[in-house]
Amino acid sequence: MAAEFPKYRVRSLQDIQLQDLKNMQDDKGNIITNIIDVLKEENEILQDIRFQTANKGTDRYWATSVISYPKSWWSRYNRGVPTSKGSYASIEETCGRLETASAIDARMADEQDNARAFRYMQDKLHLAALNRDMAEYLFYGDKSVAPEGFDGFASRYNTLNVNETVSKNVIDCGGKGKNLSSIYLINWSDGCFAFTPKGVPAGIQYRDGGRTTFFDENNYPFEKYVSYYSWSLGLCIPDWRSVVRLCNIDVDQLMNGEGIGNPDMMGAGQNLLLLMQRAIGLVSGARSLNNNSRIAFYMNNDVLSGLNGLSLRANSRNIRIQDGMDQYGTPANWGSFNGIPLRRVDRIKSVEEKVKA
Repeated sequence: MAAEFPKYRVRSLQDIQLQDLKNMQDDKGNIITNIIDVLKEENEILQDIRFQTANKGTDRYWATSVISYPKSWWSRYNRGVPTSKGSYASIEETCGRLETASAIDARMADEQDNARAFRYMQDKLHLAALNRDMAEYLFYGDKSVAPEGFDGFASRYNTLNVNETVSKNVIDCGGKGKNLSSIYLINWSDGCFAFTPKGVPAGIQYRDGGRTTFFDENNYPFEKYVSYYSWSLGLCIPDWRSVVRLCNIDVDQLMNGEGIGNPDMMGAGQNLLLLMQRAIGLVSGARSLNNNSRIAFYMNNDVLSGLNGLSLRANSRNIRIQDGMDQYGTPANWGSFNGIPLRRVDRIKSVEEKVKA
């Protein structure tokens, strides 16, 4: 009697096909290790995030936010003062778990001179994909669309309606075209942070699934090497003032240098620098940073390039190159606006929907 094999099928696995193998080899059949990733993006927000650990259950974070203060009164002899109290709002956020997996025909891998290197080439793509996707979710995550995830910055700061408290930290840059983008000023602190489930380290987690039996279209068994990658993360903003969004930036105007010196064109030119200065005045804690805080502007390459060009044309000294150390102690340099780093995040779109009241 033929042996029974466990049937194991995972539809979400990314499979390396024979054509992929051919594209990864030189004319002698050796694995090419210096493959250039033409899709590589810069998502520098990942280097600034401040992490905490879930404090309610295993994957939830509970925080309180002050919404009103008690009142104080002038007093007189032989007169009392009324009692008063402040009020709080409770905030509860949940973690999401982003996952991906790869599967490689075991025989195909074993026939290579270095099976581990062969698998590593695919591993690099999955690491890059998780970085790209997590950076995008940090801005555009929407629980109404993907309830397993979390709400990102764009989903939370998405209105100019003055009746909504958060609108105080949403600045309209006046763009009216089809190519609109945003700049986000974020103070990573106790008022804005990411969190992970209890017992789960921050960052990407890897698990080697080893050799696993699969079945082809004829139900015949064969083996693949399986690798699993995951990233668990949540976003909590107890203090809504910790983030400012400059929305409706007309990318075309900015790239073309239109509107410099024209106060009626708030989507480009010199006025964008003025609005960035206004954002610094709005964000909570910008002038009282400590070792537990990190503050930066985040924008995509289109907007960053436009700002750099604007700085040159306008002879502005607000934007400069700074030298220093990154969070790992490695020498680095970056652009800054009035001392605040300018970070490039290519997952921020240049075709955002217009933010309205």
